[in-house]
Amino acid sequence: MWKHMEDALCLKEEDKEHAMKQLQKQYRNKHHHLYQTYIQNKGRSNDVHPQNWNWLINNKWNDSKFKERSLKNKASRSKQDIKSVIGTKSIVQKAFDMKEESKSEEWPSAVEVWKDTLMKSNENLCIPNGEEIMDNLKNVGEVYEEEISKALVPLETYHLLDQMFPQNEDQNP
Repeated sequence: MWKHMEDALCLKEEDKEHAMKQLQKQYRNKHHHLYQTYIQNKGRSNDVHPQNWNWLINNKWNDSKFKERSLKNKASRSKQDIKSVIGTKSIVQKAFDMKEESKSEEWPSAVEVWKDTLMKSNENLCIPNGEEIMDNLKNVGEVYEEEISKALVPLETYHLLDQMFPQNEDQNP
């Protein structure tokens, strides 16, 4: 697989680890979407061969270990206080998409990215205290504005989120 990607995309050996991780993510995402189709009884997708579809049903989705892991994951997700509405995309990918859509050289701010990852299609935030958290993000952003402006990549998001939700309770914004 790597050889094909290397040739087709003119990649270098140093790109291999990143490219293979990205491919693995895409593969898992595809299987996730197929599984969602299966559990919603929507039938087989046209881009999946019937033999492959039957294999997924019989050897993966009906496997007891798979079902057990799915139930554990479902329970873990139900405990999350902040639920993302962007699916399987990372925050960095969302920031990159927002930058591309705006056709700007500027990265979107952490507040813009955060809001976009938690905004439902009806323009409401998916958490009750979302506006309060956004105000706190803006305040922290102002405190660290000089450091943030020097960043070459959208590190602002991670920096602000680290300040807002510290790993240790003795850390404060």
